[in-house]
Amino acid sequence: MKNTVLTLIGIFLAAMSFAQTEISVDSAANYMGQNVKICSKVYGVKAFESVTLLNLGAAYPLSPLTIAVATKDNANFDIPFDNYKGEEICVTGIISEHKGKAQIVLTKQEQIKIMKPSPAGGEAKPQK
Repeated sequence: MKNTVLTLIGIFLAAMSFAQTEISVDSAANYMGQNVKICSKVYGVKAFESVTLLNLGAAYPLSPLTIAVATKDNANFDIPFDNYKGEEICVTGIISEHKGKAQIVLTKQEQIKIMKPSPAGGEAKPQK
């Protein structure tokens, strides 16, 4: 019985370590190395040879968070990145630093969702 309880506690603690914290886009830089969920408007999309960048929270260079998708991972996404411009989205992933700014590197479609308003005009709901 004691081993079962200890096992359940271990599983619970492991699950909590992978849980995502939902934060505001403006506080992204305070969560380096943490797995988070952030919902914000996409102000710009720029494709380069090796990466596509989405600026959240404000237009470049003032955006508090950049979403980066390596060109090699483009096949994992079913929506063209230009379609995200102007949309409210939610992203999940680990915040890292690139050239002094906060970023999240996405590798799969499940990490990004477009939000759409609820029918009653209330809080936005994730698009399925």
